Amino acid sequence: MPWKTTCQYEQRWKFMQAFLCHKTPLNVLCRRWAITRKTACKWLARFKERGRSGLTDQRRAARRRHNRPPELRLKGLQRWRRRGPTWGAPKLRWARQRRFGHKGLPSESAISRWLQRWGLTRPRPRIIVKGPVVGRPKLTVPKKPRQVWPVDGKGWFRTAMERAWIGGRSQTWPAVMLWPLIF
Repeated sequence: MPWKTTCQYEQRWKFMQAFLCHKTPLNVLCRRWAITRKTACKWLARFKERGRSGLTDQRRAARRRHNRPPELRLKGLQRWRRRGPTWGAPKLRWARQRRFGHKGLPSESAISRWLQRWGLTRPRPRIIVKGPVVGRPKLTVPKKPRQVWPVDGKGWFRTAMERAWIGGRSQTWPAVMLWPLIF
């Protein structure tokens, strides 16, 4: 024997039929159908407003975003941008503020985001600033004692009277080269 299944729409319709017969009061029907009186009143109001189609499930998603301006305002922003093709978000906001006032004016970042979404902006060219090229001196073979010392580490550093570079021909014994500072 197959299972008997009913959808929510059918159950709501049967509840409405039972209520429309006027044989039992609403609170008794609510207890029998295991729903609250508030829910029953909600379904009754929807049924009176839209008929049987009001008993279907409503969309739970928002109909519109709470902070998104109307489409007409966005179209106006696109027109202003076409009028001034070099204008960015700050200038568009400034011009619209002078023309229409502060009320309902979107932020500069929102205008910038919309312009990017519509493809009306292009990214700034990246400017790469290169630092000075520092030439490293070649390693010298020591000619006298204490001219080259083995130390652990690599790189440039300053001592009290000299500038030093730590490097080496091998990883095990790096060399230190010293140059006097000229004042």
